[in-house]
Formats: sequence, structure tokens, C-alpha cells
Amino acid sequence: MHYHAFAFFLLAIFEAISPIHVRVIGVIKLLLILGLYPYLTMALRRVYGGGRWLTIAKSIAILSIYFCFVLLTMAAIAYITLRRL
Repeated sequence: MHYHAFAFFLLAIFEAISPIHVRVIGVIKLLLILGLYPYLTMALRRVYGGGRWLTIAKSIAILSIYFCFVLLTMAAIAYITLRRL
């Protein structure tokens, strides 16, 4: 739950600075998105313990599964949207 709150907070910041079209802002946006992975790894290690490599493997697995669900959901939304046209 805390990870999703952090992710949504970062994405809200990302959207808030979207209208600004400066190269530095693009770098900041990239760093915000890339900051999600280390935060997940640190959160998993702090909450569940375990070794560093096991925690990294868990976070990679979680993000892979999460990505697959997001991709499937986006594909379903695209399919439903295009079918209505």
C-alpha cells in the first residue's frame, strides 16, 4: 500500500511538471520514474527482511508481473475502445 502511495505521488509530480518543456525537467521526470525501483527494493528489504539478492529478485518479479497486468489492461481498454468505433 505504501509503495503505491509513493508511486502515485511521483506520478502526480510527473504530471504537475508535464507542461514545462525544458530539457532539465525531462531529466527530472526520468529520475522520478527510475526512482520507483530502488524504493520498492528498499521497502521490501525493510518490511520483509532477507538478503540483498533475494530482495532484488523479488522486486524484479513483482515489477514484471505488475507490468504484465498493466499491459493486459491497456490492451483490453484499447480493444474495447476500438471495437466501439
